[in-house]
Amino acid sequence: MNGSTNIVTQHPSQDVVYWMTRSIGLFVVLITLLLSLDVFEEGYSVLELIIGFTIHLIPTLIISVSLYLGWKNNYRGMVIFAIVTFMSITFVTFSNNPSLEFYLTFGLPPFLISIGFLISWRREKSI
Repeated sequence: MNGSTNIVTQHPSQDVVYWMTRSIGLFVVLITLLLSLDVFEEGYSVLELIIGFTIHLIPTLIISVSLYLGWKNNYRGMVIFAIVTFMSITFVTFSNNPSLEFYLTFGLPPFLISIGFLISWRREKSI
């Protein structure tokens, strides 16, 4: 023994916050995907359904791409989801009926994901 201490570090992929952040992100993607299905109602033509469904998929696409870009890099994920949070809050603020429920529904999930990436990044940085 040369006097050095063995420090056992946990790999980031074994961290609860690491996986919780990504799980919440995947859950939000699935929920926004399910919510985009509300466009399929009676009385619309096929073209209107395709256009409406495409428009409803935009938030799902934004969150999916954000999660993909931030998956391996916690700092990048934190910044991207902070931007998504800002965009969501701005969208709700300028909607017809901004209420606390809308702020919590659209702003809280990306904010929590951003905080999760921040915690993971800080832990990764301290190792």
